[in-house]
Amino acid sequence: MEEISVTGHGSHVGFENGQLVEESDRGQEHLWAMVKGWESAQWIELAWQLEGDPLNPTLVKVSFDPAEGGGTAVELVQDGWKSGQAGIDQYAQYCDWPLILARYARFMGAAPSLD
Repeated sequence: MEEISVTGHGSHVGFENGQLVEESDRGQEHLWAMVKGWESAQWIELAWQLEGDPLNPTLVKVSFDPAEGGGTAVELVQDGWKSGQAGIDQYAQYCDWPLILARYARFMGAAPSLD
């Protein structure tokens, strides 16, 4: 968390009242996203605004499907970028998804060499 969070070491992220919120070990809260919709164990869609413009969030959709041989295949799509240089800058801020998902997979019991 310390590499991707707003508040650093000791923080955690969780869903609360339709929001994805980071909370520091001192109780500070930072809104990451609003839940737009979800289907239990299949997908979740978020209006992603972490450190961005809450009036113009990007959309993040995460889908979960059974994988061959067991396990779960996770697909993440983020869309709704601004145009031009603003969009390029916005994308650069959120291009760490492969690393984040690999660490999440490891946390959930996948191969420890993923990151």
